Amino acid sequence: MKNRWYLLGAPVIALLAGCGPSPAERLARADDSFADHRFGEARLDLLTAIEGAPEDTKALTLLARTQLELGDGEAALSALHRLAVLKALPQDAPILRAEAELLRGNTRAARAAVQGQATAEAWRVRALAAMRDGDATAAAEAFTAGSETNGPKARLMAENARFLLLRGDGAGARRLAEAALAEDSDVLEAHLAAGQVAGSQGRFADALATYETANTRWPESRAALIGRIASLGDLGRVTDMAPSLKQAAERAPGDPALVYLQARLAAANKDWAGVRRMIQPLEGQMAALPQAQLLYGQALIELGLHNQGSTQLAAFLRHDPGHRLANRLLAMAQLQSGNAGKAVATLKPFVERGTAGAEDLAIIAIAAKNAGLPEASRYAAQARDYSARGIGGRLAIADAALKRGDWGQAAQAYRRILEVTDSTNVMVLNNLAFAESKLGNADQALRLARKALALAPQNASVLDTAGWLMVESGAAHLEGRDLLRKAARLAPGNQVIAGHLAAANRAGN
Repeated sequence: MKNRWYLLGAPVIALLAGCGPSPAERLARADDSFADHRFGEARLDLLTAIEGAPEDTKALTLLARTQLELGDGEAALSALHRLAVLKALPQDAPILRAEAELLRGNTRAARAAVQGQATAEAWRVRALAAMRDGDATAAAEAFTAGSETNGPKARLMAENARFLLLRGDGAGARRLAEAALAEDSDVLEAHLAAGQVAGSQGRFADALATYETANTRWPESRAALIGRIASLGDLGRVTDMAPSLKQAAERAPGDPALVYLQARLAAANKDWAGVRRMIQPLEGQMAALPQAQLLYGQALIELGLHNQGSTQLAAFLRHDPGHRLANRLLAMAQLQSGNAGKAVATLKPFVERGTAGAEDLAIIAIAAKNAGLPEASRYAAQARDYSARGIGGRLAIADAALKRGDWGQAAQAYRRILEVTDSTNVMVLNNLAFAESKLGNADQALRLARKALALAPQNASVLDTAGWLMVESGAAHLEGRDLLRKAARLAPGNQVIAGHLAAANRAGN
């Protein structure tokens, strides 16, 4: 009796299998999954549907598109080949074939696939092929030619935005990324370009919002997920960053981009040994991961491994010689390893161009003194003068950023002021609390607001910021409402405070 289950033979199994969805039903389900950007689910249904109906050209066409969305150029070409045999290639087959060849790294075949095509999509393919071949001139010409064609250009503009960003044209990149989104918000590349541009310009909250939208609408997009996690890190939201990063790393263990983000998280916690341990296995891939190389060099220097750190930073600087942080770290390593003269030579160009910061001037002053150079006293005087002027300049930058709503730059400037002062400037604490709240860092904002309140309990603006943050976050509604009432009594004509108090009263009722 215990072996009775063997009686379920092939005819019964076939009957049970026949109870599943038909190829047509699986194709319909795949259509829905594709429209919802759930490409992994679409592929599973399509492969099963095609197994039952191998000459279903609609299923094969959707499979080719799905494989491209999943980044599998070989599989996409296979589906296109089957369509060619059936003489049922879709109208945009040249573009699909070209994209598959780009995924395979075959730029020559990609260009050949769109030969004679004059659409924006064909020019986009040519531009991407030129970029991958390192021909920036040809890429620029292709983007220009594509912009002059008729028809949809959202993907072309998105890729052009990223290209302009690489060339240092942030304003042009932003204009094109916004135009791409305006033309077609259902283009993933447009969201990714907008997020990348925003992040590069310090608009971290905008970048996060863009990546979160993309991550929600394209849940399988690696680029959208990584962009979202990186933006959380840029905003200092380490607590929010950690669980998403852990989940992503479990889905793709060893992914170099995720390893770099894990190392960034460790660096935020000053775990330099952890940074070294994570990035060291990627040493052979550093050419394609310049930011990881920079962080690795910093970790080595923080751990006292100055020669090894200098080697990594020198390699990074060959690709980006003007990078201030990398040069500063290299100079620090040179100074600490006894090469004071080299440290001076590393930072001297920044001093001469007038682009050196306070840290740069402090390092070069010490290095010049240790090297016995006659200009040591001049560098020391410059460092003292910069320090005296620097606070006012940073404060002006921070206040201007706050007024125009650039919360990321405002927060960064206010944080820097607190780092180089005694951290008791009430308005800096108050304004930073406000900026942090706009960035979504509620806990940090409330901590700063309470610190400002302890220093200035009779200041209406400070009372308003602290009170409203307490009410808005739900952390201490009654306390927050009492603070807002006090602020309203101290500044009865302030409409912002009056509005916050009214909102707090409505919420309390």
